[in-house]
Amino acid sequence: MKIVFIDNKTNSLEEWEPRLEKTRGKTWANQMPQQPPITQPPATKPPGQPKVEKFNLCSQPMKEKEQPLLVTSLPTTGEYVSSRKFGTVQLEKFIATGGEGTVFETDKGLVCKIYKQERLTDLRKRKLELMLSKNIFIKGVCWPKDLVFNPQNQFVGYLMDKASAHQLQTSVFVKPLLQNKFPTWKREHLVQLALTITRTIKELHDRNIIIGDINPLNILVVDENQVFFVDTDSYQVENFPCPVGTPTFTAPELQGTNYADILRTKEHEMFAVATLIFMILFPGKPPYSSQGGEDLVANIKNRKFSYVREEGEVDKKPFGSWRFIWSHLHPKPKKLFIEVFDNGNKVSVEDWLNGLEIYLDWIKNGSSSNELFPSSYRVNVRDGDEVIELECTRCHKKEKQGKRSWEEFKATIKNPHFFCSRCKELHKLKKARELRQSTTGQPQSASAPQTRPSSGSYQSSSYRGNTPGYSATTPSQNRYQPPKPGVPKQQVPKKQEGLWAAIKRFFS
Repeated sequence: MKIVFIDNKTNSLEEWEPRLEKTRGKTWANQMPQQPPITQPPATKPPGQPKVEKFNLCSQPMKEKEQPLLVTSLPTTGEYVSSRKFGTVQLEKFIATGGEGTVFETDKGLVCKIYKQERLTDLRKRKLELMLSKNIFIKGVCWPKDLVFNPQNQFVGYLMDKASAHQLQTSVFVKPLLQNKFPTWKREHLVQLALTITRTIKELHDRNIIIGDINPLNILVVDENQVFFVDTDSYQVENFPCPVGTPTFTAPELQGTNYADILRTKEHEMFAVATLIFMILFPGKPPYSSQGGEDLVANIKNRKFSYVREEGEVDKKPFGSWRFIWSHLHPKPKKLFIEVFDNGNKVSVEDWLNGLEIYLDWIKNGSSSNELFPSSYRVNVRDGDEVIELECTRCHKKEKQGKRSWEEFKATIKNPHFFCSRCKELHKLKKARELRQSTTGQPQSASAPQTRPSSGSYQSSSYRGNTPGYSATTPSQNRYQPPKPGVPKQQVPKKQEGLWAAIKRFFS
């Protein structure tokens, strides 16, 4: 007996076993239609976030010599320039003039910089064209927006965004102006300002843009969260160097070099970033300044950072509130400053952002003074210790101190006296003056005049004016002597303030 299979399509009979062999190995899955493989769509940036474009990093500067451009006329107030992007632009209002050119407000809501004749060169035009070849959008950075041409279609300058704010140099770096421009500011505002500026520098570095001349005159401050970077046409891009610089912000290894002949690196700029942060936290005070009036550039080259001293060295930190500010700094930024200015190492922008954020949190939670200019050293209170107020034996001013530390100090001294930070500084100042006199062996002559310290600074432990007839080594000797022959009488003052009175007035 055989089993047969009836095929409905052909109406034919087939034996079962041969039919089974034909269908062996087939499955329902094999008979299902094949689906195309599922693929993920390519990742795209969210709308509103343009791609970050970068310039190339070069190791050698442009070797070509600049060639002057022929320009028959330079537009001025009320006249017109043309732009490929913005069309005809009128120069409506004069803003300022500088070493490179003149800046005007325009009818397009932008600012136009018209270069001086001697600054108009082929390399300058090519550099600006390179800067415009990338889409650079960084908040607060007044990047060139387009070239402008005179009626003869000759290149004369460029357009940029308008910025209206206070110069960092003249608003934050001078104590009276800081208190006048930003009367409500505390120390936390300075730290936040340093964070805002450092984040902007990081964005520039992310695009391989080197500022080169980090200059407080070219940073404008609206508030602690908003700043403007201007004069960006001098920035270093690719093999076009930044031809200018400031010694205070120049790394030790670049001191004395011709800026136009070198390409700076991000590592070189780290020194300038650290200096700028220091001068924000210590308003206007360069990190290498010290009491004694030593040369600033020499201190930079030799890395003589006066806030750190070796055993046996004389403390040369500038007197006054600068010592108190250093005392209240969080250990993290202190360590970073020492790494840069004493050890000669480079600290990244990311490390600075981290250190400043830690310091800001420290201030906000009450672990450090929030005063712009603290009037005393930070009280280091041990865990579980009580904070008490003690009265200064000399000036009767009250100051906080750890109770346990004070009790331990009293146990070691027969007749203990408490002196406030101000009186301690006056005592150190007196000792430094005595040491200076003992080292030189004779009092300083009035024939070697000293420069009067600027507001908020004290550069010498022994200040005397250069007025004829005064030569004293102690306050008791500071009496009037007849002027030397030939000195006009009108230069002799009726009265000169005593040395200690001047010092006390400075610290008060």
